[in-house]
Amino acid sequence: MTSLSFIIPAYNPGPAIYQLVERLRAEIKDALLDAEIVVVDDGSVEPVSDMEGAIVVRQENCGVSSARNKGLDVATGRYVWFVDSDDEIVRGSLKVLRPILESPTAPDIVSFDFCERPSECSSVEIPHMKTFNMDRIDDARYVMRHFGGVLWAWNGIFKRSAIPELRFRNYSNGEDTLWGYEALLSVMTFGHIDMPLYVYRDNVDGASRKFTKRHLESIMDVAAELSRAFFGSRHWDWFKPQLTRHLDGMAKSGAMKVVRSLGHDGFCMWRRKALTLYCGNEVLPLYIRLWHRVIMAMKSDWLVDFSFFKPIELKKVILDKIRNVQKHG
Repeated sequence: MTSLSFIIPAYNPGPAIYQLVERLRAEIKDALLDAEIVVVDDGSVEPVSDMEGAIVVRQENCGVSSARNKGLDVATGRYVWFVDSDDEIVRGSLKVLRPILESPTAPDIVSFDFCERPSECSSVEIPHMKTFNMDRIDDARYVMRHFGGVLWAWNGIFKRSAIPELRFRNYSNGEDTLWGYEALLSVMTFGHIDMPLYVYRDNVDGASRKFTKRHLESIMDVAAELSRAFFGSRHWDWFKPQLTRHLDGMAKSGAMKVVRSLGHDGFCMWRRKALTLYCGNEVLPLYIRLWHRVIMAMKSDWLVDFSFFKPIELKKVILDKIRNVQKHG
C-alpha cells in the first residue's frame, strides 16, 4: 500500500509546480518511500502539463478547497500531506517521517513545525514524537489548547482511514483552520514532532491577506461552523473563550475598517452574522450579549467601535442605565 500521498492544489502556478514536483520526487527517492504525488489543476489559464512521477488531475476553477477535496478522492496513500504549489517540504523530512508512515500503530494525525525560509530549517536526527490519546480528556484538552487553531492542512500528515468523510469547506478565508479543528475532533490519536518539516512562503497577495466583504463574511461563517462543531461537545467550555478571543481580535484588527468602508450593506451583513455568533450561540456572557443586541437594534457604526474598544466596566454602567430606562419606561 502507498504510504503517503502528496496533494498539491494548483492555480496558475507557473514553473514553481514543476520545480516542486521534482524536489518531491527526489525526496521520495532519497527516503526509499512508497509515495505518490497528486497535482490538481484548478482551472489554470495555462493548464499544468503532465509530469513524470505525478498524477495530474484537471478541473474547472472551483477554489483551493475543491481542489484539495478532488485530491482526497484520487489519493491512495495511507496518509495525505497537502502542499501548496508555492511552498516546499524541508529536505530530509521524509526520512524523519518514514518510521511513522510505516508503523502500524502511528497516530491518526502527526503535526510538525514550519519555517518561512529553507535556511531556517536545519536537518537534525530523527526527533522524539509526543503522542496523545484523544479519548483521555486531559490529552484532548492539551492538544486542543496547544495545536487547535495552528493545525492547518500543510503542517501535518493525516491518516485517510481516520477522516474518511472529512472534506474542506468552500470558504475564501479560514478553511484551513476549520479543517484542522474538525480533524482533531474526528481522530483518536495525535502526535507532534517539534521540528520544522515544511517551508511556508507567506504570499502578500494571497487570500489570507485580503479583507473584502467576501473575506470578512467567510471568516464569520467559519467561526459559526466552529461554534456548531464544538457546541455540545466536551470541549465547548474550553472552546467558548477561545472563540470569543478570536472574534474580539478580529474586530480590533482590519475587520471594522472593512465594515465601515462597505457602508450600510456591509454593516448589515456583519450585524446579522455577529448576532448569530455572539448571541445565538451564547458565546459571550449575558451582559455582553445584551450589549450586542443594543448595537444590532441601533445599527450604529460608532457603537460597533465602542463595543470593542471601551472597558467592560463602562459598558456595564451604560447597560444598567438602559435596563432602568426600559424598566421604568
